[in-house]
Amino acid sequence: VHEVRFMAKDNKSGFDDELVLITVENVNRMPQISYYEPIAHDLVGHKNIGESFRFVVQVNDPDNDEITYQWFDNDVLVSSKNYFDFYVANEEIGSHSIVVKASDWYDTVQRDWAIYIKTPVELAHFSGRIVERQGIELEWETTVETAHAGFNIFRRSASDKEYEQINSNLIK
Repeated sequence: VHEVRFMAKDNKSGFDDELVLITVENVNRMPQISYYEPIAHDLVGHKNIGESFRFVVQVNDPDNDEITYQWFDNDVLVSSKNYFDFYVANEEIGSHSIVVKASDWYDTVQRDWAIYIKTPVELAHFSGRIVERQGIELEWETTVETAHAGFNIFRRSASDKEYEQINSNLIK
């Protein structure tokens, strides 16, 4: 609300003034997200296999205002474009919250995703036992195997020694 005083004076020393209240209302219409990808809210990524996700939003503003974008990965600002590329190989294992906020400088809309980063192989069971006169028998079972070529076995003879690969071919 603004107070404006109007004053009028004529050439015969006549004078009048009037105080007028002017109310200015924001008639901004909120921007709308018209498209986003990925469509799924919950995603799974696998570390160290070169996987990535591209997050995209398209926002329309009914008033044709300029739109700004802010992308956050676990509350850290990571991009100000209308897309964000998330490279799984660079990330830590665990949960990530990806949020985009699009604003017309008056109102803000947002979309969020959850990504869980896993290892390409998850063990369900692993054991080893000594087999008399034969050596050590290793046994394992996996619950998940994603984009891996096989397994290698390493051993070391003492805690101050380096690990050495003992199989010549990948175990599949």
